[in-house]
Amino acid sequence: MSENIKKRNGSWGYAFAYRDDSGQRRWARKSDKSWRQKDAQKAFFEARARIEAGHSLGTSKGTVSDYLLSWHDAYKVSGHVKPTQISTTECHLNAYLIPAIGGLQMKDLKSARIKTLYANLLKSGGTGAKKSASGKPLSPKTVRNIAGTLHTALRDAVRMGVIGVNPCDNIDLPKWERPEMKVWDDSQFGTFLMYSFANDDPMFPIWSLMFGSGIRCGEVLGLRWDDVDFLDSSIRIRQTRVMAGKEGVVTVSPKSKAGIRRLQINSGTLEALARLKDAQEASASLLGASCFPLVATDADGKAIHPRTLSRRFTVSAERCGLPVIRLHDIRHTHASMLISVGASLAVVSHRLGHSRISTTLDTYTHMMPTADRDASDLFGLTMENAMKKASERR
Repeated sequence: MSENIKKRNGSWGYAFAYRDDSGQRRWARKSDKSWRQKDAQKAFFEARARIEAGHSLGTSKGTVSDYLLSWHDAYKVSGHVKPTQISTTECHLNAYLIPAIGGLQMKDLKSARIKTLYANLLKSGGTGAKKSASGKPLSPKTVRNIAGTLHTALRDAVRMGVIGVNPCDNIDLPKWERPEMKVWDDSQFGTFLMYSFANDDPMFPIWSLMFGSGIRCGEVLGLRWDDVDFLDSSIRIRQTRVMAGKEGVVTVSPKSKAGIRRLQINSGTLEALARLKDAQEASASLLGASCFPLVATDADGKAIHPRTLSRRFTVSAERCGLPVIRLHDIRHTHASMLISVGASLAVVSHRLGHSRISTTLDTYTHMMPTADRDASDLFGLTMENAMKKASERR
């Protein structure tokens, strides 16, 4: 290995020869002034592993398309990327990046060309005059996501020695602001739940669970009856069912360790879940099938699709005459109600499955003034009582 790892001109780096898919002999070289010897060794082993896995490092003269496709092949089998992210990345490559810049040689991919690509995506939703399939410009958030995919791919190209610098560095991305949060007050979500219950909506137990726990759409769709503890009045969040691609749905683990959690459930929701379980068992018996494993299913036992759940919620809200909010806003409604009744940020953060309390604080800061005022009034009353007691002892 000493022949491959050397220090030249004050920089540690690696160099080794390999043969590409056509049998042509190529050299992979990379050095960095910030590297120590162990950094060069690590980069060397990563590059060798990529080659041995059948993924050519490519060269600066190779096309962007060839590199991105090879990079994505390795990305898929890296073992640390979830199926949803793999699907999203593939969409970014095939729909936007390769059509726009795939024909360029890696050495010719410059920052100005990438900036033009992002501008076209914002303007026409395509890679130039061509518009996206929807015919609408892409949102700043979507363009930022596409930019993230390209930046990651080209960062790896630099690390592997294919190109010297990442042309995505120092490009100003379109400004994106978090959409205004819309929540229902207690009267509105009470109206929604009462309407659903009074009209025997089969989705009532699901709506009650989501409003009562604040769990994500994917989490309620991934909830199994094995995760419902009727004796302890709690549920365990251990998996989630989310979109992968245009129509596909995959079951994956929660977004973070904090997402794996146990939540207490109110008695009304627990009773609704018990009735739902009885109804599912009756349906399964009629169908001659075993008990349905998932909580959120249709009468035939088929799992509910995420888009179907969102559509049913919108229809129910419209029938109630309520302002329509997103399905995800049920989660925000739960959080706002907790904050309004004085629940601590730590409790809110745990119930939502946030990995850091700072995330909860950043998301719901605008809801704090009312809670802060209530806390101030409460403590003011405590101060007055304390002073009154002190005066009586004198």
